[in-house]
Amino acid sequence: MKERVIVSASESLPQLRTRLIHLGLLLVLALSAGLVVAEDGGSDRDPFEAWNRPVHNFNETLDVHILQPVARGYRAITPSPVERAVANFFDNLTLPLSIVGGLLQLDSERTLKETGRFVVNSTVGIAGLFDPATSLGLHPQEKDIGQALESWGATGSPYLVLPFLGPMTLVQIPDRIISPMIGPTLLGSYWHESMWAVSVISLRAELLSASAILDESAADSYIFTREAFLQRRQFLLYDGDPPLEDFDAFFDDF
Repeated sequence: MKERVIVSASESLPQLRTRLIHLGLLLVLALSAGLVVAEDGGSDRDPFEAWNRPVHNFNETLDVHILQPVARGYRAITPSPVERAVANFFDNLTLPLSIVGGLLQLDSERTLKETGRFVVNSTVGIAGLFDPATSLGLHPQEKDIGQALESWGATGSPYLVLPFLGPMTLVQIPDRIISPMIGPTLLGSYWHESMWAVSVISLRAELLSASAILDESAADSYIFTREAFLQRRQFLLYDGDPPLEDFDAFFDDF
């Protein structure tokens, strides 16, 4: 599942630019901190827990009281084919970032596959509403700039939770800066700020079943979310074949 940045539909462009500038300032921290952690494999992945936990609780409260009810309502009134088409559309807009990530990793095969997916789905798939690329064998590769930084040696990047944006590692900050720019850049005048809200609601609807599992199984939702997120990053970094000890470490926390 691709990660999408949560941005309010009512957020003005000046406010968005200001926030992106602030995130840009964190980019320097992301690069330096990621490289420092790479030199010390035993470093704690969660040095910001005193900040992260309250922000996680804030995001969770927002999710329970606003996002989940809206997502359930969206799912209830939206026909499944339409819901799938909307999700496909926004997933397609993440592909340029995945292409850049593949290029930065010098992974020509995956870069070509993601480029093929984007071209096929944007044309034959009618702006990404449909996904004929998968039936042609062009399956999602899920690359990003953060993975490229990790492949260059910036492994063990610290875990960070931001209001509204949710969890990330510091090396993912470039992705979070670039991601909200892709839609307006590609679609130009066809892009409308209300699409931010539709993107968020669509993604939240897709994750309803996952949140139900979290509610039922996690004694500490913060730890469960953190470890699941970091394990997924490992999974992506190793192209779906991470070292087994990484999964053993996940269960040691429970």
